[in-house]
Amino acid sequence: MRRKSSKQLFSVLMAATMVMSGISIPVNASQVDDAVVRSVLTKTEATASESREINFNEGWKFHYGDVENAEKKDFDDSDLAKWGNLKLPHDFSITQEPSNSNEAESGFMPGGTGWYRKNFTLPSDYAGKSIVLNFDGSYNHTYVYVNGTKVGENHYGYNDFAFDISKHLICDGKTENVISVKVAHQTPSSRWYSGSGIYRDVELIVTDAVHVSRNGVYVTTPNLATEKGGNVTVKVQTKVQNDSNAQVEAKIRTTVLDAEGKAVSEPSTTDVTLTENGTEEKEQNLKVNNPALWSTEKPNLYYVQTEVLVGDEVKDINKETFGFRYIDFNSNTGFSLNGKNVKLKGVCMHHDQGALGSASERDAVYRQVSKLKEMGCNAIRTAHNTPSSVLLEACNELGMMVMDETFDGWAFPKNGNSQDFSTHYNKTISEDNKLLGATAGDTWYKFVLESNIERDKNDPSVVIWDIGNELNFGVTDPSKYEQYAKNMKSYIEAIDKTRPITVGDNNPYGLRYNTYGDFRNKVTAVLANKGEGLAGANYSMAAMSGIHSAHPDWKIIATETASPSNSRGIYTTLSQYGKSGDYQCTAYDTNAVSWGNTARESWWYTIKDDFVSGEFIWTGFDYIGEPTPWNGTGAGSTSGDPKAVPNSSYFGVIDTAGFPKDSYYFYTSQWREDTTTLHVVPQSWNEKDLVISGGEVPVYIYSNADKVELYLNGKLVGTSTRNTVTTAAGHEYATYSNESNNTTLCTAVNENYEWQRMAAQFHVRYEEGTLSTRAYDENGKLIEKTIGLNSVTTNSDEGTSLNLKAEKEEIQADGSSLCYISVEIEDANGNFVSAARDNIRFTLTGNGTIVGVDNGNPSTIDKFQQKSVLTGDTSANIDAFSGKALVIVRSTQKNGGFTLRAQASGLAGASIYVDTTGGKETGLYIQEYDITDEYTVEIGSSPELQKEVTGRMNDGTAVRGTVEWETIPEEVFQMPGDYTIYGTMQMGGQTIRVSAVIHVKEIIAAIANDSRATAVNVAPVLPETLPGILPNGRFYGAYPVDWEQVLDGAFSEVGSIVTVKGTAALPGGEQWPVTSTVRVAEGEVLEPENAAPVYKTLTESCSPTADRLESIVDGVNDVLSDANMRWTNYGSYLLNPSASITFTWDEVKKLEYLNLWFFGDSNVSVPAKVNLYLSSDGVNYTEVAYTQTESLVNAKTVFTLQTPQDAVGLRITMTQQSGKCVGLTECEIWTSAYGYSRNSTAVLDSLTVNGSPVEGFVSGEYDPEGYRSSVGSVSDVVVQALARDNAAVTTVPVDQEQMLRIIVQSEDQTATNIYEIRLEGGISPAIAELAKAVSEAENREQIRYSAESWKIFEAALKKAKEVQSDRTATDEERMKVLEELQGAIAGLQPVEEEPGKEKPGEGGEKPPVRPPVQVLPKKGSIHICKNAYYKITKADVSGGTVTFLKPLKKTNSKLTVPSTVKIDGITFMVTEIANNACKANKKLTRVTVGSNVQSIGKSAFAGDPKLKAIVIKSKVLKKIGRGAFRGIHEKCRIKVPKAAWKAYTRLMKGKGQKQGVKIVK
Repeated sequence: MRRKSSKQLFSVLMAATMVMSGISIPVNASQVDDAVVRSVLTKTEATASESREINFNEGWKFHYGDVENAEKKDFDDSDLAKWGNLKLPHDFSITQEPSNSNEAESGFMPGGTGWYRKNFTLPSDYAGKSIVLNFDGSYNHTYVYVNGTKVGENHYGYNDFAFDISKHLICDGKTENVISVKVAHQTPSSRWYSGSGIYRDVELIVTDAVHVSRNGVYVTTPNLATEKGGNVTVKVQTKVQNDSNAQVEAKIRTTVLDAEGKAVSEPSTTDVTLTENGTEEKEQNLKVNNPALWSTEKPNLYYVQTEVLVGDEVKDINKETFGFRYIDFNSNTGFSLNGKNVKLKGVCMHHDQGALGSASERDAVYRQVSKLKEMGCNAIRTAHNTPSSVLLEACNELGMMVMDETFDGWAFPKNGNSQDFSTHYNKTISEDNKLLGATAGDTWYKFVLESNIERDKNDPSVVIWDIGNELNFGVTDPSKYEQYAKNMKSYIEAIDKTRPITVGDNNPYGLRYNTYGDFRNKVTAVLANKGEGLAGANYSMAAMSGIHSAHPDWKIIATETASPSNSRGIYTTLSQYGKSGDYQCTAYDTNAVSWGNTARESWWYTIKDDFVSGEFIWTGFDYIGEPTPWNGTGAGSTSGDPKAVPNSSYFGVIDTAGFPKDSYYFYTSQWREDTTTLHVVPQSWNEKDLVISGGEVPVYIYSNADKVELYLNGKLVGTSTRNTVTTAAGHEYATYSNESNNTTLCTAVNENYEWQRMAAQFHVRYEEGTLSTRAYDENGKLIEKTIGLNSVTTNSDEGTSLNLKAEKEEIQADGSSLCYISVEIEDANGNFVSAARDNIRFTLTGNGTIVGVDNGNPSTIDKFQQKSVLTGDTSANIDAFSGKALVIVRSTQKNGGFTLRAQASGLAGASIYVDTTGGKETGLYIQEYDITDEYTVEIGSSPELQKEVTGRMNDGTAVRGTVEWETIPEEVFQMPGDYTIYGTMQMGGQTIRVSAVIHVKEIIAAIANDSRATAVNVAPVLPETLPGILPNGRFYGAYPVDWEQVLDGAFSEVGSIVTVKGTAALPGGEQWPVTSTVRVAEGEVLEPENAAPVYKTLTESCSPTADRLESIVDGVNDVLSDANMRWTNYGSYLLNPSASITFTWDEVKKLEYLNLWFFGDSNVSVPAKVNLYLSSDGVNYTEVAYTQTESLVNAKTVFTLQTPQDAVGLRITMTQQSGKCVGLTECEIWTSAYGYSRNSTAVLDSLTVNGSPVEGFVSGEYDPEGYRSSVGSVSDVVVQALARDNAAVTTVPVDQEQMLRIIVQSEDQTATNIYEIRLEGGISPAIAELAKAVSEAENREQIRYSAESWKIFEAALKKAKEVQSDRTATDEERMKVLEELQGAIAGLQPVEEEPGKEKPGEGGEKPPVRPPVQVLPKKGSIHICKNAYYKITKADVSGGTVTFLKPLKKTNSKLTVPSTVKIDGITFMVTEIANNACKANKKLTRVTVGSNVQSIGKSAFAGDPKLKAIVIKSKVLKKIGRGAFRGIHEKCRIKVPKAAWKAYTRLMKGKGQKQGVKIVK
């Protein structure tokens, strides 16, 4: 039984009567209008005995793994390390680690066994009651025990099930009862991620022995179509039961209530005689005058209230949700709702909630349905399983129709999932299994189906029953399937005949005939014949008209359509790409699976034919598992990646995080009639992020406006005009005709097929700036308000700041409510950076916990609830994907809100506050604190980490605290990179996990030289980059090299070594000389090799691309059914009749022959012609002659060069046959048995330092223990090192430990040795002198010297320490900073003694008197003064500067930002007003800005609607942030100094203020 809105009675009273583990049950989880209940009781002069349904989610314990005796009542579950406390719903797979030992289609996630236990007591007046334990769903084999006794089991992971546990309970108010539940999930069991455990709600249903049966009310409105507007008949069939041992005379009293609980019908009362332990059903007819109809636009709900009375006492009250609506499916005009033709604009949805796994969290489900409604979606197919009760409640309330599906496959496992429901489908239920609603001997599929229909039969949202999907997979004997369908049809119709039944048939072409050879079509015919049910068709949209012609009486629905594969924000391809760890599909609507369609094509087929009732696209949201085109049904990633990626789907219109993809706006343009869509694709205008062909970028515009204009940097470049088509049934769709207004900058694209023209299309020449659009109505009037992103601008940088947005500003403090908070990366101009992938760290303080993070990236394991990202209840991190990330926060049961802080390396952080209300108490917490979150050090150095912190509690109290950082391994500082460290902050009596990033900067001591071999007269391909070498000898980075030209004939002599000089470029413009020594090698006999898999680059000419290019070198040539195992030019064959594949290598290959396996099917054939081209430089290609065997499809064809040839590049060009594509499943490129070898030695033949031999050195040998050499000084060491066999030699300068390193790398780069030589002798005088001076300087005290002289000294000391720590500094640089430091020391001026003071030692025994010590406030610390918060940005004894952060309170109407403030006796100038300083101050009317303010931050006064006067006294204002004045009063006057009026007018332009705002002198 599903819990209905307003269904419980006196739930608040129940909290006092039932105790679980010392905590009152929150039985008011289902809200009740008590006033309504009391009014009903008063009116009927009856009394109620109790609440009916109690949320039973709280107070469970869980253990992962099987445990012996855990079902027993006295089992010891007190060890919290083994039995953690939790609240349902719960998914125990989502926290486990994905593994390549599992399969891609289930998200690589494991199953396992979990035990749940719950202790609770029941009051004594519960004795004799009927008590039912109800599970809405548990995946998948569930065994239930009450006080040690097994009551039953369930084996389908999606149906609701219940047990009457009355006789197993002790109701005395003292004795604990124990419920134990074992959930075993054996894998593989599912074609998608299923999750594991009790992942839906659990309820305890407590009633009198005489009560309405479970699912015992059935409500219909049989005459609504003819009676609407008048008195409408409500037919109610009610089952009541008597669990007592005596006959009872009872009454059933039924009333219809509206959404507010007001009676809208007269009560109908019927007598009923109930035998002992008996059940009776009665029918009643009520009348409701002119009820409001339920529709997708206005989902008006009503309730049937059923009271069971014995005498005058109300024994039970049950409320059942329903709605007045009538539906019809017509074979010619499709679907209608309440008499109006409506296309089902549907989506298929799997049940997971992204980062929450399969846990059916109420707020998460409502969020999904709400986002789909915003898209224009009006229907959901619950693919492919029974939906949760929460989903149907959301659909009822929000106006979303439902295709209620029960099964995927039936009696045979699908896709090799040997543990799916087929293990129990046709088995019978045993007599000792006390499942309510089950009869011993019933098959499991009958029980599950009937349970689903019984539970959902009254939901107005449910318009179709669906019994299966794509039934053929895995079926070895289909002989019983037609009978299964007949059985299920009869089971459903015995319960409900008001809705049609369908099945997802994936052989639609077989339905175009009247006889069927395929069992799938026979099943469809069982349902669709005589127009009784619906013919459901999966894909093959072109078959619809044939089905309609063959069966004109059939009603047709497209049960599953589309299946485009898209990643959010990927515009570098029009199809897909795969590289290590990153596998993405295009964001353009140009990529779909081979059996599906793009979004445009699928909708076009649906909307143009009235007889198609609608479509259900695959899918609304991305889901975990089935990552097509990298899906797999066996263990391991089909991408070949060592990580379990990709692991979630690309099919969704919205990603797993809830972020819309671009196709979302295609659907709003087609599915929403209430608003205008204007969305431009791509949503990046950075050259590196785009697919550019011929200098042009493909641009799509999704809109439903009558005219759309496209602008590039303000120039009109294209115009699109809408052409509307209206069908006979009144459905409307449109295409666009496109015209270029500037042929230099834009090419209009008008494609051949009508479906392609459902979006405006152009090819726009790329230039930096802004691409924007405008929309106009039919009268040519500009449409100001549109949805979608109507422009895109080139980013000024790769990211400057973070921007947090909460979907709710306030949530309930109930321990269950969720807040979804997104973070976007913006550039310095506030524009979204769509390609950003920075790691973002989150810290939460206050009354909430972080329960999950996401970024919508299908190709990462670091998301959701993995330990790598969810580092604690209040800390997390995740990489942004396409510029965005998401945090999900759950409330606690305390008021007062929480604050989420986001940080990212190199970016300005952000924080956001969300209020929590409705709890019993308020939680005090740290709302703000100031901590350094980034440190930068050079390699070999470590930072001084902040240990003291200041902050502010949410009540305004200033607090101080400390931070203890985790130990940082020393090796962190020996390698450049960014390292995240964690610490524990203690402040205000609270413990907070904090983090920071240490940037270890590289010190490049040298650039590695190169060596290689080449063939005679062949110029080698030299590396484009060379690695740097760190002071410790490690390779680091890759730096571009510009090589000098080599004279012709330089490589003509065998055995010669040619030295090629080059210049490596380091960041900052520094250039280093490098060399490559090239040996001209003699030819010899070698082992032939297949050079194809060892390519340097592998590219194709096709755009858009199709299938997977990398598959042609994977060694597999016989897999023909998987698009990931072949390459074709399918994506571009209409654009270009030939396609080229190009290989390049790092070194010369002597090529002899190729083996090509041409792919073939109905669309692909062998090429009409093949051309081969070779390159000696990787740039210029020359055609070569060859001979070949017969060209064959799906078999080997051999191409042999006339003579073996040296090359570093090979291009294969294939010209297609007319109307056919070309393709390959495998390519082998074999080298000749004659070639040359490369040396693999990495040793020195000779080595001297300053002309002297090195102690311990032996020619041709290498000693890893190192060497020694005596030198007079390490300052001017001269090294002579000669390598054997042309190995590359690089000398690294002497480091501060007097270690000299020589890097020797073999010619073939397979061996590297580092010769380490300890130099013994005098240290450089400059090093010693500088070290001594720095040491002495650090002992000086600031208080003894004047502020001005100390400032000069401090700067000199800082510079000296920087040079001292620089291992590459020269003695000249050391001596220079030494002289500057010595000069600064000499210039220090002692503080003069005050007149009248006694000198030390005078005046008896008085101690010496020092000048008073002034304690400086710390930079970055926050202080309260003059009723505001200030942050110190600069501090010294003579003063400093501060930033005005925010006023102490928002209750004052006037605010002055002063020129100065005094903190701890020191005067500070107020120079900045912070971002958001006075944002959303609803009472502020006047602001005065002081004379020292130089900067006003972003959104500083945004959202201050009463702010009418701003007086700026500052004449030094230089910067005003974006949106600083957005939302201030439209007639505000901003008064500025007369002399600065013109400059300030320019400065304030476009800061968000309305046109009426005036800037005056």
